Amino acid sequence: MRVVDALSAAALVLAGCDALPVGGNSQPSVRLEGDSFSVTTDNNYRAQVQLDVPEDAVSFQVTGDSNQYVGFESIQDPSGQTVLDSADWTRSDDQITLSFFPQRKTTAINWPVRGQDGPLTPGLWSVTLFTTDDAYYYKAHVDVDVSTELKFDPDLTRGHVSVQVVWADGVDQEPGVADAVEAATDRWAEIWGQQGIDVSYYYVTSKLDPRLRFFDDGDPEVTRIAEKKSPGDLQLIVGDMVGNQQNTFGIAAGIPGTVEPSPSTYVVLAWTTHAGKDRKFDQDEIRLMGETMAHECAHYTGLFHPVESSYDTWDALDDTPECKSAAACDSQLGQNVMYPYPICTGYSKCNPQGQLTGEQGQVMNQFVGAL
Repeated sequence: MRVVDALSAAALVLAGCDALPVGGNSQPSVRLEGDSFSVTTDNNYRAQVQLDVPEDAVSFQVTGDSNQYVGFESIQDPSGQTVLDSADWTRSDDQITLSFFPQRKTTAINWPVRGQDGPLTPGLWSVTLFTTDDAYYYKAHVDVDVSTELKFDPDLTRGHVSVQVVWADGVDQEPGVADAVEAATDRWAEIWGQQGIDVSYYYVTSKLDPRLRFFDDGDPEVTRIAEKKSPGDLQLIVGDMVGNQQNTFGIAAGIPGTVEPSPSTYVVLAWTTHAGKDRKFDQDEIRLMGETMAHECAHYTGLFHPVESSYDTWDALDDTPECKSAAACDSQLGQNVMYPYPICTGYSKCNPQGQLTGEQGQVMNQFVGAL
């Protein structure tokens, strides 16, 4: 998430189908194969999702959607070995996924996450999910709609991401906004292109409340819009503000987010926060908005901040240093697009942040939506 620091105006602080080619990629070998079914959690609040992974699959995503909160506990490979266990990470200073935490009624998990986590072994994989109520107490006998996606891609150094940009009600009619958003996507594409990911965009309108109050709980209208996108496409919703709060630039609905249509299939972006009090964009504000797009949508592919602004929690990647103070982190990581806040000399007069490391690129390229 990227927000404006409330303490200083001079600083900005910054989730059974046929195989289909996706995202405009013409290579038939690059595709997703999906399936959907339901499971019910047992007396121990858990359910097993089994996924038959063929030899040429490179990554998978499992999404759980329910009327209760959904989290993921572990992943076992075909030999029965646990390759990802929430117990190893929930008390760690390093972060690999938010899928362990039942923060929403729609939660996705992607595997492998990092380059070192792969490749996939063909065979029957098992993913364990669990359910809680909205007070985070475990809840048994809950029905969960499950969607699975298998990604087939012979080259994990290059990918293509298609983005459905959704205008909240009336936003595209605001003077200068459509032009600024389109210009900002150029900056986004430049940043992701460093890691071999090409980005393309198409635009749709909606009747979504431009105050984007739904960003915590989702919205059925988001599902209806997402059902119109191609499988694997990301969905970026542009509104006036996020949660009717002026200080938030944008939020991703998950780390990682789901590519499946759901009430929480989105990254949300606030144009007025970027444009400032005069609601008119200059070039620095457009660049900053493009960097927010790249930042929040990279969260959606599975990236964390390399260091949190508390300077005591880091991502699980080896090529982002574990700095431990504002001065050290600003110096070592301040140009990385995933840094938790821009380094600014005045409101929206912020230093460029356009770097991505090789391991960050591996996470993004393994995401099922990068095809």
